[in-house]
Amino acid sequence: MQKAFGQQMNQFGEALQLHSDDIQYWLNKGQLELVKRKYNGFNQERKGFEQSQQRIDDLANIVVKDKGVETIFREDSNSLSGYFVDSATIPEDNLFIISHRSQITYNFPTVEYEIIDNKRQATSGIHKVVFNRTSQSDDVYKLLDDPFNTTKPSKPLADFSDTVLNVYTDKTFLVTKVIFNYLKRPRLIHIKNDVSCELAEHLHDEVIQYAVDLFLQNTRELKQRLQRETPVSNQERQEQIEQ
Repeated sequence: MQKAFGQQMNQFGEALQLHSDDIQYWLNKGQLELVKRKYNGFNQERKGFEQSQQRIDDLANIVVKDKGVETIFREDSNSLSGYFVDSATIPEDNLFIISHRSQITYNFPTVEYEIIDNKRQATSGIHKVVFNRTSQSDDVYKLLDDPFNTTKPSKPLADFSDTVLNVYTDKTFLVTKVIFNYLKRPRLIHIKNDVSCELAEHLHDEVIQYAVDLFLQNTRELKQRLQRETPVSNQERQEQIEQ
């Protein structure tokens, strides 16, 4: 891939003697840019991830399925009385969350539990896995106050906060674990450690092309900035006026 990067540069008349570490840097930038575009639908088919079999195949190597994360319990003192929050830390290698579900225990009229190491453990109840309903943080408390849209065992209400997914619960159920499906950040290409591109082999040419494009764009922007910031002598200014 590094050799192919150099060959691409030669085609553009940019026969620069880049160090291997520099090429490696741009390959990793190109790899990440390609993943973002494939996921968001910025491609020839204008289809995002899971909208076509091709997009699924493209990113299959970096899909993580059914990653379970145990929750930490906290009573939400800012919310309406009677509502609580079970929070799960988003996996560190996450790039894009595809979906998330909650492993719940519920019981009517009240689920009984005990707290051990900041985690809720139900003493009785029915266990189930359900999909969460995601809301913007600004709207959560409005929804909790709405009897038709409030959180419930069949559709727990959740929102994202920094590196955490918060699942809002009431007295009838609790969340012991959140199960994530997500795209992870592709591992960094590293020639010295013999770490190759993790993406499917048929995407390697595209990674190289994105790497070259990003390098050339960065080079052009740098030249333009230097031209703007470099003082022009009186003679050069006069020559520019005459031209």
